[in-house]
Amino acid sequence: MKIKSKKYNTNLSFVTFAVISGLTILLFAVLAGLFPYTFDDWAWGCDIGISRLKTFFHDYNGRYLGNLLILALTRSNVLRIICMAVSYYAACYLCYKYAAYRKNEVFLFSVILFFIMPKILFGQTVSWASGYSNYVPPAFLSVSYILIIKNIIGNKAPEYPKHLTVATFFIGLCGALFIENVTIFNVCLAVGVVIYVWVKFKKIFAAHIGFLIGAVSGAVLMFSNTGYGIIALGNDTYRTVPSSFADLLTTCLDNGYFACEFLVASNYKICSLATGLLLILTLRFIRSSNDKTKNSFAVCALTVNFACLFFILLKKVESIVSRLGISLDFLKSKLFIIVLALLFAVSVFAVVQICVDRDHKYRMLLPVLCLPVSVAPLLIVTPVSARCFFTAYFLMMVFVADLFGYIIKDTNYKLIFSGLAIAVLILAVFHINIFLTVYKYDVKRNEFAKLQSDNNERQVVVCILPSPDYVWLSSPTPGRWETRYKLFHGIREDATISLMSVPEFDEYYENYNRK
Repeated sequence: MKIKSKKYNTNLSFVTFAVISGLTILLFAVLAGLFPYTFDDWAWGCDIGISRLKTFFHDYNGRYLGNLLILALTRSNVLRIICMAVSYYAACYLCYKYAAYRKNEVFLFSVILFFIMPKILFGQTVSWASGYSNYVPPAFLSVSYILIIKNIIGNKAPEYPKHLTVATFFIGLCGALFIENVTIFNVCLAVGVVIYVWVKFKKIFAAHIGFLIGAVSGAVLMFSNTGYGIIALGNDTYRTVPSSFADLLTTCLDNGYFACEFLVASNYKICSLATGLLLILTLRFIRSSNDKTKNSFAVCALTVNFACLFFILLKKVESIVSRLGISLDFLKSKLFIIVLALLFAVSVFAVVQICVDRDHKYRMLLPVLCLPVSVAPLLIVTPVSARCFFTAYFLMMVFVADLFGYIIKDTNYKLIFSGLAIAVLILAVFHINIFLTVYKYDVKRNEFAKLQSDNNERQVVVCILPSPDYVWLSSPTPGRWETRYKLFHGIREDATISLMSVPEFDEYYENYNRK
């Protein structure tokens, strides 16, 4: 009877997961269908994109797969919806798959982590086709390889099927042809894995060599593009690298500050969740441990973590507190933010190191160790924006989801599942509501712009889309972006674009249609 009951529960869990997966893919598909084409999408979707393709991106960049993908996505909205929906589901699934204790709750928690990413990161990667094309696929491929090699952490030498070598080669090759910092990260990851496994097991595995060859080959192919020579010579009008040692130090400090500010100081949602989980983890450990020394160290590490979270949340309400006459100028110090981020990371590492069992803690910390390596190449280039840290945020998702799975491994409370399901539903409704409004005005302004153009209007009025934090640079400002918007939407070249706020646009739209 027990065996049948166990089989029944397993089947029920599988059916539940299948239903959750289907609904999640549908949710992401609905959202993707509401995302507008903006900014670089207009260039890739018109003759400018074709011109770049004809030269195979000569003197442009070596993001060959990313460039080809955005060329396709800006010409097929259906393809864009399918690619985005599958990718975002796969990102949550990888977090679930990496967790040592896989439950439906872990997947739902991963979906929550996906939706609570900073608005600016969401707007620059998830809802923007050009950002998605360059930043989401390589992050997915890198984490896929980390999932494959997670078994090197144990005491037993890993085993891989022969066909996996071909797969890891293509993961390494393809992952190197999207964005530069992930290309460099993959090479470092590949070399690090080979060295680690050789030192630990005195073996070299074909699957690891396949990824290494793919990553190095992809890096050579990418950086052989003449566009990087133009950057190195200082002749690129957008991207730069330091030209002197003093410039290098300044750039590293500025970019390091930006990375710490974005990933920790301003990333209060996932940091708060991590701290809450560490609190539960520490309390459970202290309750079951008789080692007073370890208990003391765990409490100290958790205290540091809580102190860091206090300042993270304080920075979030800085403007409100400042109105009360309380000076928080120290929160603007670059050195303070960098130290805050480092202390937060060290405290997380310490709590896991002390409180998680030996068989699991190092595998749990693997994404945490990979995170700074993925960020390091960004320290010496400009400009650096939020979208550059999508891979880093993805690694944070993997870690926090695994930590959550570890904490609930022995629980079967239906309340946890119900609470997570409700949270996902609330976040889904919240995001659909935002992008439904964005979609409404995007369609309205584009159709109205075409109507004005067809009526030979010299001034074409369009609105500034609502929720700008969730939609990356949607306004066709004067200059090349105005020109590209007109090319993408078939607006007369001699027309001038005039921008209006939503209320002004609604009034103008009604008056125009009354004529």
